[in-house]
Amino acid sequence: ALAAEFLGMLLFALYGGEARDSAAAYGNGPALAVLVYATANVSGGHLNPAVTLGTIISGHMGWRSGLLYMAAQFLGGIVG
Repeated sequence: ALAAEFLGMLLFALYGGEARDSAAAYGNGPALAVLVYATANVSGGHLNPAVTLGTIISGHMGWRSGLLYMAAQFLGGIVG
């Protein structure tokens, strides 16, 4: 699950980092949708620390696993 979050954020950062004009930026939405769909069965498809924090606060995820998810997401974004 942590690897899915890491790879999902890494791929999104690689793809989304090239959206310098408005036409390229329109590809970010579909790209994120595909990545969320691809990781949904493995990790829940959070791919965003804010989403993970929301699941922690709502009680659907424990603090320990949530913090590990967020660490994987941050690292994936940094590496990407």
